[in-house]
Amino acid sequence: MVKKKHFDDPPCDKEPVSISVGDLDRDLFEQQHVHRVYEDISVHFSHTRYGPWRNVVRLINEAPSNSFILDVGCGNGKYLNSRSDCFFLGIDVCSALLQICVEKGKGDLLLSNNLRLALRDNLADLTLSIAVIHHFSTVNRRLEAIRELIRCTRPRGKILIYVWSFEQDRNYIGYREFKSQDVLVPWNLQSVISSGGVGDTGVRGAESYGRYYHVFTRDEVDCICDHFSDLVESTVGSDCNNWVIEMTKR
Repeated sequence: MVKKKHFDDPPCDKEPVSISVGDLDRDLFEQQHVHRVYEDISVHFSHTRYGPWRNVVRLINEAPSNSFILDVGCGNGKYLNSRSDCFFLGIDVCSALLQICVEKGKGDLLLSNNLRLALRDNLADLTLSIAVIHHFSTVNRRLEAIRELIRCTRPRGKILIYVWSFEQDRNYIGYREFKSQDVLVPWNLQSVISSGGVGDTGVRGAESYGRYYHVFTRDEVDCICDHFSDLVESTVGSDCNNWVIEMTKR
């Protein structure tokens, strides 16, 4: 069930900070505001990522038996090995999150960047990209990352992409008011207590990390689908302030 907010609730307190990325070294910027952030917050982040998205689970469950399911940006591996009759491969650029997958017994894993996946063509029956593409800081890098997802998926295979939406519905918990499409979203790191739980440090924002996001308009999402129309058939939907693109490779 979708969790709702009252209409008079304020937006999420992790207020996005608008930035300009025009003249930045893209590799260095993403290393600092994406890769290093996830390395540092991995344990706390993993504690907050336990509930699967229903739509993702639906597509996994619809895959035929013996399917090869590729999860690019697998994080703590919450979707990996969710079916015993399919083969899963989890890929992430964050070694600390992959180590959490190892400790959870999540099976086959690969450390790789979505821009240059170390995989052969036409491999996966289903490729997942959940909350990954919005971390790339240029149009070309975002398109390149999606092209890699398509390349690694077999003909008639499925690709599922989730990205944050610029147009936010305030009825969903965690909605944010974005003033621009390129933002740093604060992650306020909490301490991990000895029992394995997560407790507040007591100092709000004592350790705050800015994660980079490009939040997508509907027009941008439609342009992505048009850009790859020779390679895939696409449908667009929304899910809790995310744009959802489902592709079928031609």
